[in-house]
Amino acid sequence: MLVSELLYEETLFEKLGNLRSLNVGSMINILKQSQIRRSRGRSRQYDVEVGPTGTRFGGGTRGDYGGKPQVAWGDTSKIVDVGVIKGGIGGLRKAYKAHDDAVAFALYVNDKAVCFGIFGQETLGGSSRAGIFAWDLSQFKDKIEKEYSEKRAAASEWDRKHGYFQSEKPTTKISSYNEKEPEGYEIRSREYDNERRAERGEPPLPMPKKKIYHGKIYDTASLKSFIEELIRLADGSPITCKLVLGNQEGAAKRSKRYHNRISGDEIYSGLEALKVRLTKYKISKKPTVNNIEDFIKTTLNRDVKVIQFGGRGWKTTPEATSGLLNPLTILNGQPFSISYGTVDPGAYDSIHVYYKFNKDTGILQPFKATWDEKKKDPNAYGKISKVGVLNPDEYLKDELKVNKLDKDSIIKAILTKVKDHYPAKAREMLNAARKGGYDYPEFVAIEKSIGKEDEED
Repeated sequence: MLVSELLYEETLFEKLGNLRSLNVGSMINILKQSQIRRSRGRSRQYDVEVGPTGTRFGGGTRGDYGGKPQVAWGDTSKIVDVGVIKGGIGGLRKAYKAHDDAVAFALYVNDKAVCFGIFGQETLGGSSRAGIFAWDLSQFKDKIEKEYSEKRAAASEWDRKHGYFQSEKPTTKISSYNEKEPEGYEIRSREYDNERRAERGEPPLPMPKKKIYHGKIYDTASLKSFIEELIRLADGSPITCKLVLGNQEGAAKRSKRYHNRISGDEIYSGLEALKVRLTKYKISKKPTVNNIEDFIKTTLNRDVKVIQFGGRGWKTTPEATSGLLNPLTILNGQPFSISYGTVDPGAYDSIHVYYKFNKDTGILQPFKATWDEKKKDPNAYGKISKVGVLNPDEYLKDELKVNKLDKDSIIKAILTKVKDHYPAKAREMLNAARKGGYDYPEFVAIEKSIGKEDEED
């Protein structure tokens, strides 16, 4: 399965395990509905609503924001058969007191489930507290319809035409099951999202489906009335009860999973880190050069797009120049530079190669390059600045700002750098002079001064 399919998968069926022994049919799906508290505004009061049936315990579907709901039941929850209960809701509360970790109950008549509710002991003990409740009175359908027909026949003509008995069929709902089509705004919102996804070349998300509700929010007063009506319909048949106990082991496991969940930010950062590693791996397979001269030669090879040099990967196509280039200024010997950017993730370094036109030879050639190299120690901070002298004569002329080189100008320029506390620059110019054939006895004394300057620094 592709990663994209995993991300948009919306089907996740919980294992029922021990919960199957309840035999409550589709009413078991109230375990996959959630309670939603909606504020009434400034009154500091709230209404409790029930969410549609999802595909996991506690409501919702895979991919919902906010992590997995923390619920007190699971496939290993213990089911306790408490037998016959008497005294209406009082008998149910008595059963809860004997099992204070009960989180749900089911009632049966003639061994057939008639209702299933999610109520904790504290909720059930109150007078106006609510839980999720489902019922199925299909075994009493004939009796309910017969009683309604008899009452309708005995009712006044006005009641049959305008009152409670207008309908020929009873208004009592046999089952709590209900379906609801998606709202118009939900459809329009998904259509808008899919239009944006199409523009990005992404697959569309499924359109909203109709919402299914197996249970409703019932307060304890309504539950009391329901049990009283059930006792009447049962007409002396015993009402038995099973309790679902809290799944402590499952709750601990879910809590651990919840705290170990991967957030959206962590998924994004993980994908970005993976991209960086893949990019670095691809760069490591590119050809490598060991000096700046070979780097410049390789940039002329159109078949090579990326090359390794100085611990980084570089583009072989220049991406910037030093300002606007004027052909006349270039022909008059004005230096200019072109830059090659790095392809390393998170790095913004460049290699700057400086060119100058030699009017005597009629050749445009590089005379200097500058760049930063990574330190060999991966834990070391900072970078090492490098200068490559490609043409010593043109390099020295550019540094000294002269058109012709001589002993006095070279030595004076180097000594000035030493005096101004730039030993690295002085050494760079001295080495360039020697590389160009300008080697004077005074260089020995200057090198000693540079060494002392390095120690002082």
